[in-house]
Amino acid sequence: MDGHVQTKGHYSGLKNIARDFALRLKELIAFQSVRSFARSCQLSETALRKYLNGESTPNLERLIAIANQSGVTVEWLATGKGEKYPPQNVAEPEGGYKTSPQLHEIERIVLNKLIANTEKRLNNIQEIASHSQSPAIWEASIQMEQNTLSDLKAELGRL
Repeated sequence: MDGHVQTKGHYSGLKNIARDFALRLKELIAFQSVRSFARSCQLSETALRKYLNGESTPNLERLIAIANQSGVTVEWLATGKGEKYPPQNVAEPEGGYKTSPQLHEIERIVLNKLIANTEKRLNNIQEIASHSQSPAIWEASIQMEQNTLSDLKAELGRL
């Protein structure tokens, strides 16, 4: 299989992820205005409309903001799997939550996987753009992936 076919398949997979995410997001917004929902999540209306149209998906920080504002789990919002709502009446342990070295290692592993996947996505978009008759239309997607990659690397650096 040549690289072009793989890129095309990967791109269609990303479109499906964006489309499925958009459906879950529409369910959460329900009868609210897009503007008010965006404000409540501290997102721009433009970004939210791109998510709703299946044109893009949020980075991890924005995904968490949407999930927190909507009262749903990040897993369900991102994938449609798992429990939609977090368990109720879970008391914080006395003295608060403590992080362990194992948890930090899991965070590092997850961030490294997210970085690797984002780098692959960025390379695929750049490949598509290089073969496109209108590469300028891909610039926003490339910039978004570069921003996501930068954010993920910064987060990894904070651990």
